[in-house]
Amino acid sequence: MSDRTDRLLALHVILMALLVVSQTTVVPRNQLLGTIGLLFGAIAIILALVELKNAF
Repeated sequence: MSDRTDRLLALHVILMALLVVSQTTVVPRNQLLGTIGLLFGAIAIILALVELKNAF
């Protein structure tokens, strides 16, 4: 893929991960599911930021 596509995809992943994190913190229905959502959201954000760094 091109660098522009990589950057757009990484930005999309960051936005989706922020949505997951915000939903699990605002509406905590189950503490375990909330913790899993926060963990995977944080990991996705970190990996997408690394991908953005590598694209530039």
